[in-house]
Amino acid sequence: MKKILDRNAIPEYDESLKGFIQRVSENNNLGEVMWIYNLVKLKSYNKPTEIHYQEADLSLLSDLLGLEVEKLLSLTFIPDLQMCDPIVRNTIIQYGIGTYKTKVCPLCIEEGWVRKMWHINLLSTCPNHSIRLIEVCPNCNKDISPYLNKINVCKCGFNYQNSPIIKSSDQEVEFSRLIHQKLFIQSPFKVDGNNPLLSLEFNQILYLFIFIGHQISFYFHKFRIKYNNSNTRNLRNEIVMKTYQIFTDYPSSFHKFLDELALISKPSKNKSYNGIHLVFGNFHRALLEKFLSPEYRFLLIHYNEYLERNLINEPRRTTNGRLRIKTIDNQSVVLRKFLYPEKYNKQKLSKKLRIQNQWLVRDEICGILGIGEDKATALIKSNLVSVVRGPDIDGYNKWIIKESSVYELLNKFSEKSRLLEKDDEIVPFNKTVEIFRGSAMYFQDFISLVLNSKLTPIKLDNDMRLSDYSFNKIEVYAAIENEYISITRASEFIDNNLVKIRSWVQKGFIESKKNGRGENVITKQAIEEFKSKYISLYEIMKKYNVNSSISMLTRIINSGVSPISGPSIDKGKGYLFLRNETDLLNFEIKKVISK
Repeated sequence: MKKILDRNAIPEYDESLKGFIQRVSENNNLGEVMWIYNLVKLKSYNKPTEIHYQEADLSLLSDLLGLEVEKLLSLTFIPDLQMCDPIVRNTIIQYGIGTYKTKVCPLCIEEGWVRKMWHINLLSTCPNHSIRLIEVCPNCNKDISPYLNKINVCKCGFNYQNSPIIKSSDQEVEFSRLIHQKLFIQSPFKVDGNNPLLSLEFNQILYLFIFIGHQISFYFHKFRIKYNNSNTRNLRNEIVMKTYQIFTDYPSSFHKFLDELALISKPSKNKSYNGIHLVFGNFHRALLEKFLSPEYRFLLIHYNEYLERNLINEPRRTTNGRLRIKTIDNQSVVLRKFLYPEKYNKQKLSKKLRIQNQWLVRDEICGILGIGEDKATALIKSNLVSVVRGPDIDGYNKWIIKESSVYELLNKFSEKSRLLEKDDEIVPFNKTVEIFRGSAMYFQDFISLVLNSKLTPIKLDNDMRLSDYSFNKIEVYAAIENEYISITRASEFIDNNLVKIRSWVQKGFIESKKNGRGENVITKQAIEEFKSKYISLYEIMKKYNVNSSISMLTRIINSGVSPISGPSIDKGKGYLFLRNETDLLNFEIKKVISK
């Protein structure tokens, strides 16, 4: 598809794809933004395709705008959700991200773009200007559509820049900046302190807030909140802030919330419920079902502390209104086994598989290493731990791993580590993983760097899990730079033409992989292998000081060397030859050129 736009805009790093399409349409005076959606076939059943979290073919849009597909994807939530557990991903999509509506900041809109964050249902504040976002038009009270023909003007003609300015609270601003920090590596905001949310990733924070928000709305307000309903936006903001306050003075703020929940919750009508279930009901059950993973260990530790502190003879209310519980049900035993595995004997999966506790299942690896299921699966599939049985091996529905290989991995980490030094600017384990995933690597690549002595973990204690290690910030970014570079950087080493290199990557001549944001990245080794095996027409022209590409191509073909890729061969963007063939025919080429 030929470019037909006169003025192609350059997307901002925190801009949304829907907003970017609006901006391109407005800059080119197209009149109807839906014209672009029709042209690039991003419509179904007369409605725009939901491009913010659904996989869609963006190749036509990429051609139209002159931008890489990877760059367009970075303006959506797809890279942020692609590594999630399906349940987490679907929950966030259902409750956390707006589809046919958005919000705007009256001050940001003057700058001419719609931020990606504004599509998150839980957010109500602009992190840049510390004011409330506008969710409905102040004039007609209609939801703000992400498909308006003009970014700042409602269908009724009202300019959103004229909306009233409402100052947000300090906690609303802090929460908004925390999400911005987690969502964008380039974020200028750095939320500091002891808030445990700082240890979580963007999707983990959203999933936790959606769950607790549902509990607050159900128990405190007697209905189930709909995060995408603008009619309940004030109550939604109140619930989100009450959720955030649970973590501002942690753990005492969390224990205070549990006290309030215990006072208002009613005993379950289910006669099979006993003990803690009689007090917290669905909250207790759902908490252990949804958050029994290392990322939320901080939450479960202090939940267990609360239960331990309130154990006496029977469930009853004391004079100060606090609830005392003695009966511990099976799920609470599961909680304790997760938190303190060394105090409980491992359950036998079967007599044949778990003789003398030599083999483990994936959940036990998570507890030993302090990582989530997705990271444990990455270790398993990349053979960084020894697998005995599993879905990809013999069809067994669980992964069975050699216990010795797990502890061997821990020992190797310990051997590669060093002690904290005075000048170290340390980055926690989870944040380091986030940096690698957002820049160039998957989790297993990051672990391999440590095992290959290319990155040194910092030991803070003697008895440590993987998640307890930290890293030097400068060393982290140096390790990334040494391993992977972007396609743009690769053009400096190969052909100096971004379009050609992207074409060779797509056709498999240059080995690449997707980073955590869906962008293609290339190893320096892959670049060297490409240069040793192939040579471009541009490089040959440069070598023999010829300016005409057509003349040069004709002469090379006449000398008996044919290109393996190019516009007339496989619709590639640049002609490519096997280097050994051009080396063998160097003499003939020189003779032809010299004529």
